[in-house]
Amino acid sequence: MSKNHIAIPHQRVFLAMLLLSSAFSCSRKTSSALEPLPLTSPPAMQSSQLNVRIHISRTLLDGTINHLIHKQFGEGLQFEDGIRIDTRLDGPVSIQASGQELLLQLPLHLDIIPGGIFSSFKMNGGLSLQLKSKYAVLENQLHFKTELTHHQWTKKPVVQILGLSLPIEGLANFVIRRYRQSLCTSMDASVMENLRLHEMGQSLAKYFNQPLYRSFDDQLNVYANPLEFALGPLRMSPTSLEIPVTAFFETVLSDSLPEGFGSTIQFSVRPFAEENSELNLQSRIPLPLIERLLNEQISGQTYGSGMSRVGISSLKAGGVANRMYVLAETTGAFDGDLQLSFVPVYDFSNREIRLSDFQLRALQGKRINKILFGIFKGVAETRIRKTIEDQINATIRDYESNIHKLLDHTEVIPGIEVYGSLKQYSLSNILFYQDRLYCDLHSTLKMDAEVKAIDTSKLIIGSF
Repeated sequence: MSKNHIAIPHQRVFLAMLLLSSAFSCSRKTSSALEPLPLTSPPAMQSSQLNVRIHISRTLLDGTINHLIHKQFGEGLQFEDGIRIDTRLDGPVSIQASGQELLLQLPLHLDIIPGGIFSSFKMNGGLSLQLKSKYAVLENQLHFKTELTHHQWTKKPVVQILGLSLPIEGLANFVIRRYRQSLCTSMDASVMENLRLHEMGQSLAKYFNQPLYRSFDDQLNVYANPLEFALGPLRMSPTSLEIPVTAFFETVLSDSLPEGFGSTIQFSVRPFAEENSELNLQSRIPLPLIERLLNEQISGQTYGSGMSRVGISSLKAGGVANRMYVLAETTGAFDGDLQLSFVPVYDFSNREIRLSDFQLRALQGKRINKILFGIFKGVAETRIRKTIEDQINATIRDYESNIHKLLDHTEVIPGIEVYGSLKQYSLSNILFYQDRLYCDLHSTLKMDAEVKAIDTSKLIIGSF
């Protein structure tokens, strides 16, 4: 076999190896040069659902109802045709609640006084009224409808004529049936006057325009945007009235009130209420804040020694998609710009953020030798990474601490105290967009509220 025939297979093998080597080399360069693409829109914000069971003790509830009834009927009921009805409570009030209904049983003493020439014929008796009230919310307005379903004389009505007491139950029943609608209408007007949803919505919107709490030297605040408040089915226990309320809202940790917050609040009624609350807080930490911390702690310092001594003049923080970048301007053994980058990941076991996948490259200046690489890697891991991790994790711990404080019998509104427990929380969706670090902090908690006091002086009493 000739040399030419022998060389052909070797040439083909060499050519194949050359092609493979070139392909492998190109693939490595392409892979290392790949950069994440910037987000075209901000990460989506998830809404929160807060389920709170409000408890009003029977003692407080009875006292408030007694006050309302005394104010409502204490001056008597004057009707157009001259008939006047004076009334006062004649025993404890019985209250039952179920779903969207309230059942009220009122023991009353009545004095019915006709007008005109018959005003001396005064009728009196003891009466137990059974009232059923239903409520609904339509087009953001509360509708309250009360019916007198039953009445029973506990003391037969009589009329005083010339010192004699004559039974007149039939006439008294006629008077009750005639004016019961006026009685129910007045009670409904009182309730709706005290629960004007439009004004409540405006007050809530004004309250939530301010931060719920402040973090990190008042530079980061938690803002809430309430969207809807829903009333669940009422329930009466032997000791208290339970009112489930569900609030749907958005929550953000930011340095300023986000655009779009402060929308009109809706009110509704729902046939059920859930036990736990699911809170989603979207964190929007400005990268200039992290950058300032980095420069305060690291810029102006030198690292290494002798020929390998390097100084860091300034640091600039940025981020694209899921990767964070820190641009270091250096002097000394390496005079140029270095880019350090990390990927923040959440450690579920320790409930902390860790910066992983460290990368380092020179953007301007000579090549980095192994000694310089080791110095920069040490600075990046012990100083830069630690500063960033500490800042983010301090924000997370501050959030957790504030939740625990809130649920430790805190008076959030005068007379109303909340309590409960934080069951779990986690962090996800760590992304960078327009010089901000976005992430979602999800927590599950159980919350109850107890009404400790009701300021009856602020209650509005309707009139007939």
